[in-house]
Amino acid sequence: SSKFQSKSDVEVYIGTEVTMGTATLAGGTWDQVPVVDYSIADKQAPLGVAPQRANSFGQQVSGAKHNRTEQMFEISLTMHGTAGVINRICGALFQDDDGDNKLVGGSPAIKTFDDGQPNAVPVTLLFKNGGSDGNDIHFKSAMCTSMELSYGIGTDGGALSCVATFMTGYIPVESTLTPSGGTITDVSGVVFNAHDISINSLGGQQVLINDFSLNISRPVNRVSYQSTVEFAPYGYSIGAY
Repeated sequence: SSKFQSKSDVEVYIGTEVTMGTATLAGGTWDQVPVVDYSIADKQAPLGVAPQRANSFGQQVSGAKHNRTEQMFEISLTMHGTAGVINRICGALFQDDDGDNKLVGGSPAIKTFDDGQPNAVPVTLLFKNGGSDGNDIHFKSAMCTSMELSYGIGTDGGALSCVATFMTGYIPVESTLTPSGGTITDVSGVVFNAHDISINSLGGQQVLINDFSLNISRPVNRVSYQSTVEFAPYGYSIGAY
């Protein structure tokens, strides 16, 4: 088969959605992110297996079923740690992207995520040329579940890495989607670096920073399903940070 996915010549965009369950339009608001690596999930669903009959070494009839009512797709982005990247991911994770990026309290400001309702928190993740045979592939209404910031003196030249993980209950779509005519922001720029740290004290005591990491995460779960065609969720339930 000639169906394959390549990571070369792939552009990655994060689109701001207007309505949950509807992908960002080509003329919508997009952020192009400086991705170093990424992983995307194939179409999949949990496999459930019925118990085997007592006193039997074989199972004459298969009891295995894929439970598409619980299907979730995970996408991971490893990006250069720039100010623009951190702002965008903080906005997706806890809705503060103004540069201060303060996480106050243990619960998100927006707690209701219903399919078909206006909501700018879920995002569309677009991998331009990232689908099979060079097609575009996008994941709609993805929710950021975690962000990890890390760097070390002896790792990647001290450059800051930002790893963001997203989950969606909507199946990935392979179709042409080219951001144009709207707002497209390239959030690449100067990458924070451990070698450039100028503050070397904490509480009045001098410290030597060799490496650093920070992780913020929260659970995101799907709520039931609407039909047996795409098994789209009714919405998401969001846990505390």
